[in-house]
Amino acid sequence: ARKCQHVRTKKNLLDPLLQDGEVNSSSNELHSTHYHMMSCDMRNISILSEKLITTGINKSTPTFLIAECVLVYMEPHSSQAVIKWAGSYFKSAVFLNYEPIHPHDRFGIMMKRNLTSMGCSLLGIDTCPDLESQQKRFLENSWTKSWALDMNQVYSSLPLEEITRIERIEMLDERELLTQLLKHYTLSCGINDLENRGFEAISLKDEHKYSFLKQN
Repeated sequence: ARKCQHVRTKKNLLDPLLQDGEVNSSSNELHSTHYHMMSCDMRNISILSEKLITTGINKSTPTFLIAECVLVYMEPHSSQAVIKWAGSYFKSAVFLNYEPIHPHDRFGIMMKRNLTSMGCSLLGIDTCPDLESQQKRFLENSWTKSWALDMNQVYSSLPLEEITRIERIEMLDERELLTQLLKHYTLSCGINDLENRGFEAISLKDEHKYSFLKQN
């Protein structure tokens, strides 16, 4: 609801949508010709699928899915159901997932405790606590290829000039703390490329350095 309100009240966000025609909105949804913002309990796959179908989504079109700290807040069976549904529904797709990992070391225990105290229980973190389990979750749920990196690896893969720009803006002086924090978050990816569109080449990885899994 807050995001819908933000779009409706910000001219620079609303005007591009109006260029394509009428914008319809409610308290928690917003729809234009080429953009749809919807709310849904993702644990209910049938409702999730129905909502997407009403937007006119074409499952044969190459699709990019992003989950940013979403799956980790779901029970494992629910998050696996979402991943499996997406892998079965979209034949040419990339699914990018960002979430915390490593809950069992000192930093991870404190992170999990702090989030739980704020009412944000990480229901799925113990099922996928590391990079290998993050990759296997995709491969065991309808995705043909997977890779996973911790955010230190992602950060180090950025161009040097971009790292310099970021560190100048953020004025980083606690590098050890940043390293610990980035170690406890992952960017994992599932790929389906049944139409050979070249999706399997999508990676931030140096495949000689980091682990890489593919379904047999």
